[in-house]
Amino acid sequence: MKPISRKIVSVCGGSILIASAVHFFILPYQIIEGGMIGIGLLTSYVSSIPSGVAIFLLSIPIYTFTWFVNKSLIWYNLTGIIIITSLLNVLDVLPNQPLFSPLNSALIGGLLIGVGVGILLNCNITTDGIDLLANLFSHKTKINVGILIFALDIIILCGGMFVLNRDEIILSGITVTAVGFVTTLLTMNNHKVNHTHNIPS
Repeated sequence: MKPISRKIVSVCGGSILIASAVHFFILPYQIIEGGMIGIGLLTSYVSSIPSGVAIFLLSIPIYTFTWFVNKSLIWYNLTGIIIITSLLNVLDVLPNQPLFSPLNSALIGGLLIGVGVGILLNCNITTDGIDLLANLFSHKTKINVGILIFALDIIILCGGMFVLNRDEIILSGITVTAVGFVTTLLTMNNHKVNHTHNIPS
């Protein structure tokens, strides 16, 4: 498969997986998963703003910043966030009744989101503004992007303590951990390759 075709398939597949996981597993229990998606979900929980709209609007400043830092990262990343937020808005018309218990939903949702994020990151594509910043920083350091995303997600989770109750925080912690574990696992080889190519000859 040609690189551009692989990126198109990855951005569509990963974004659909993330949006579906958020709608069917995360939203029914008011869980957050970190990143700008998590901040957008928190915003939607405390306001009347739909989650998809909140996520997109909150991502604009970071995409604007990235435009001036590295224009090559913009287009596929912007496509990813547009697909995710658009799908969330479309799925909003469907009932998001719980499919599983809170614990299973938090775990399954986190694992599916982690797979979606990992698919995108292996093509140098991110799902939202926070992940994009982590990806930029990872390119400048030897830190795995999955670990960076997990660290940022923990910070967002701590902020969620002012909005969510104890059970929702615990479930969100499970989701964030699952996302971080799968994302790190799926990007380990890609991280090694990138830094091997950066070794001066």
